Amino acid sequence: MPASRDGGNPKAKMMKAIQSAKLETVAEIAGKESDDVVSALAEKGIAVDDPGMSVREIAKRNDMEAMEVIGLVFR
Repeated sequence: MPASRDGGNPKAKMMKAIQSAKLETVAEIAGKESDDVVSALAEKGIAVDDPGMSVREIAKRNDMEAMEVIGLVFR
């Protein structure tokens, strides 16, 4: 069924879900350990208080866009 019939673009829905997901979940999807992702983000000056924070929360706290955080996780 085309995306227009089922209520929207699946890629957009997927990205919205990832932005709302916990960092530890996104790390798992990326095939990485959450501690390693937190360390890699810290090296870039991005503060993560808890890997249970959502990507969107982390981005907001660090004055970034969620897509920037996601890009670093999947790097």
